[in-house]
Amino acid sequence: MKFGGTHVIAKGESKTLAFVSTLEPIVHHYFTRVQQGLVPRSINPHQLKQVLDVNCHIGTWAIDLAGAYAEVTVTGLDTNKQFIDLARRSAEVSNLSQTHFYEADFSQPLGFVDGFFDGCI
Repeated sequence: MKFGGTHVIAKGESKTLAFVSTLEPIVHHYFTRVQQGLVPRSINPHQLKQVLDVNCHIGTWAIDLAGAYAEVTVTGLDTNKQFIDLARRSAEVSNLSQTHFYEADFSQPLGFVDGFFDGCI
């Protein structure tokens, strides 16, 4: 049973990060089973080029989407720097250069041009 991408936790990282990195892939697995895939069945993933993952946590969904559809570039945003650092390391270990992760302040405009993304989760 596959629970998501590879996540590398460095020694000394927070218990919250360890908890999320353990729980998120399991939740992701069941979410995608219920949804019957990484995206809703009404969306053709082959038509996606730029996807935004808001509140991406450790990047599980973004990494899986990029791994499944090489033509899709996924941008993940989260307020937690440790989550973003882990997502970046996981994408690097998975050799997924089409994933980008950024720490974001959701109380401020995100700075992307309207219409830049084909989809958002």
